[in-house]
Amino acid sequence: MFQVLVFFVTLVAVNVGSYTYASSSQLGTVKFPTSSSGPAQKHFIRGLAALHSFWYTEAISAFEQSTIEDPDFAMGYWGLAMAHNHPLWEDQDKKSASEALSKITGFSKLTRREQGYIHAVRLLYGDGEKHIRDKAYSKAMENIYHNYPDDLEAACFYSLSKLGVARNLSTN
Repeated sequence: MFQVLVFFVTLVAVNVGSYTYASSSQLGTVKFPTSSSGPAQKHFIRGLAALHSFWYTEAISAFEQSTIEDPDFAMGYWGLAMAHNHPLWEDQDKKSASEALSKITGFSKLTRREQGYIHAVRLLYGDGEKHIRDKAYSKAMENIYHNYPDDLEAACFYSLSKLGVARNLSTN
């Protein structure tokens, strides 16, 4: 099973020709439409590209900037929470992520897709043991992936969630 997951993540990475990680000024191209636009969206996209490179400090900085530009930018807070989860290292800053998620307002004004992403990350940082939360998050990401098959980000985050769950299984 783990080998299948590694193959799937590799396949997704190979088919993402627009992702080119060269330097801090050239992280690549990410498409992730949100309910925000302008400078907040620009910082959000930069944070997402950094997150895909596991460059967590840069991702946090960019997501924070997105919420400074638009304090009601729910997906900016989602990004902050995501940057506090390091699934391949089985490391998570639940306190910082929960603080970011507590700032999300106007949930009903978001698209169903955005609501799905936020619901998933709330499961990731919810109650219970980490391996149980990881499984719930992975299931929620699977639903997003199936509901939005053209959403490359859903495929990436779902794949990463499966690797996180597989790592939990190998250490138990």
